[in-house]
Amino acid sequence: MFGRITEPSLKALADNVSPERRFAVGAAHGDLGSENIFTRGPSRKLEDFLVIDWEAYDSRAPELTDQVGLWLGQRHRSFKSMRKPSRAALAHAFLEDFKAKSGGIEAALLALTYLAYNGIDLAQSLIGDTGELKQTHDPA
Repeated sequence: MFGRITEPSLKALADNVSPERRFAVGAAHGDLGSENIFTRGPSRKLEDFLVIDWEAYDSRAPELTDQVGLWLGQRHRSFKSMRKPSRAALAHAFLEDFKAKSGGIEAALLALTYLAYNGIDLAQSLIGDTGELKQTHDPA
């Protein structure tokens, strides 16, 4: 169900999710990083924001998809930095930050895997995907 997760703490969680488990879905932008959100002046109202690049939009994405995408984007420098924390430390932070969210860490893990599957490099990095996940997808 969770694809090619190799990061040990995320893999341990994924291995314990029941195949009977159901997850909520909803609309998601799918690539809600800082490069796709613009503001006009001091951003105080919804109208002050502009969201672009809707190519990854999905009306039936895992419910935490955009929240997980924003979490990844907030740590972009940690992922890309020469002095980046270890993948294990980032995975631990991910699990801690999402354990109290709707659907819990299992729903967050599903959203993370969904983003990795759709080519979001930070998600792929966190789960330890080698890039083979996208190549094995058969949309038919």
